[in-house]
Amino acid sequence: MTDNRAVRFGLAAGLAFGLAMITGCQARNEPAPNQRQARLLAAQNVDLQQRMRDVQAELESLRQQCAEKLQQKNKELAGCEARNELLKKDLETGITERVAGVTDTVIQENVRLRKENNSRKTEIERLGSAVERLQGQNRRQKDEMEELKTENERLTGEIVSVKAEIERLKTESEGNQP
Repeated sequence: MTDNRAVRFGLAAGLAFGLAMITGCQARNEPAPNQRQARLLAAQNVDLQQRMRDVQAELESLRQQCAEKLQQKNKELAGCEARNELLKKDLETGITERVAGVTDTVIQENVRLRKENNSRKTEIERLGSAVERLQGQNRRQKDEMEELKTENERLTGEIVSVKAEIERLKTESEGNQP
């Protein structure tokens, strides 16, 4: 698009320049003061007319090139539109098939996960009961341990008392012996 604008601008500028020169030369229809100026003006007029023909030929060539490029782009556009329609049809049919395939897979996976989830819930409940039972046993063992500690401390106290009594009796019996 930018190339076309530049070409059009160049052609328009050249054409405008050529027309300005021609009309400028034609406006000078005054009688030439001498023959030398008349020949000079005629030569300039011929030169400007040649330039104008060159610009017109170039303009026609560029128009033809633009027309060819436009025709080529129109063919490409038609090909793209046809491909786009094919892709739309493929997309419509493909989406339906893919959605059906994905939906079936997702439903099957969902059923499998629900079964697995229920199985794990049951396992968690079973393990929870086992943990509660073990915690109960642990509490009972701790209570028994506390009772045994208390009993041990009591027996240790009795042993100390018995030892003290034995020592006292020994000391008494040694004191009563002659």
